[in-house]
Amino acid sequence: MTTQIFDITSHDYRTGTIVTEGFESPEVGKTVARAITGGTGQYSVVHGEQLQTYLGLDPEQFNVRMTNTFSLHG
Repeated sequence: MTTQIFDITSHDYRTGTIVTEGFESPEVGKTVARAITGGTGQYSVVHGEQLQTYLGLDPEQFNVRMTNTFSLHG
């Protein structure tokens, strides 16, 4: 289980953050659903679901590559 905080910007202007919680998967190509548990700014009242797909590690920088899709309500 992890908590992730996404800093959302639009045209170099910070519009808020989205906070998610849930399980991680080390399996490349697997998509997991995570809960959107809060946020700030224009996302302060949202809830919903994040779909996260693990794409593997960047071999040069050793950082995680993934795609994220947010289904926001509120």
